[in-house]
Amino acid sequence: MTDPLLFCIAEEAKPLVYQVMNTEMYVPGPQMEAQRNVFWLVETHDPPTPEWPGTERDSPDHEGQRLRQQLNKDEPFKAEWIGASEEDCEAWAMDMQYRVNYIEQDHIVILDAQSARDGTVLVKEYVHALELDPDDEEPAFSIKEVNTWHNFRMEPQYVLAFNTDLTYGLATTAEPVYYGLKKELTDAHGIFDYKKAKRIVLGEEPGYDIQKLIASFRPKSQ
Repeated sequence: MTDPLLFCIAEEAKPLVYQVMNTEMYVPGPQMEAQRNVFWLVETHDPPTPEWPGTERDSPDHEGQRLRQQLNKDEPFKAEWIGASEEDCEAWAMDMQYRVNYIEQDHIVILDAQSARDGTVLVKEYVHALELDPDDEEPAFSIKEVNTWHNFRMEPQYVLAFNTDLTYGLATTAEPVYYGLKKELTDAHGIFDYKKAKRIVLGEEPGYDIQKLIASFRPKSQ
């Protein structure tokens, strides 16, 4: 199991680090157990240690930044990313995510100035260009802007479910909704309505037919 990186880039958002790291993640049903401590806090610009921190293969002799997933209230942490840009975070994540096996790839979370105002987090997803073999069928929906980062702002408790939807079983139905209807599902403050989006994916939101929605994105030649 890999987990996403968490950056704090605004001084006023520092108090939220404790809250976000201890947020109980939303789970869609009783079959799943609620989780906490699902983010790796990035405190410095040093590369991460080579082994999963806290496991038996980890060692105090390993060089690098020992990323943390647990942080008690008022426990000090380094905040070298204050004043950094989103692009700085993206570049560090892309450089480091293939060096170790415990970082969620192409997925980061940022606490910024808006986070301090409304308690939301900025979720960034990197979308690679789809590589198809000559015999592969073109998917019904494909994200148009590829090889770039996409932003979704949401309440922190929805981050894990959002990423799981796009990565695992619901990907074929989640992508058309989360990306195809992103503008419609984002309010005037830039906050993505994850709960409504998930209801659409599950066919539980009145006025939306997920199969018709997917068909509407299908290339005309199909």
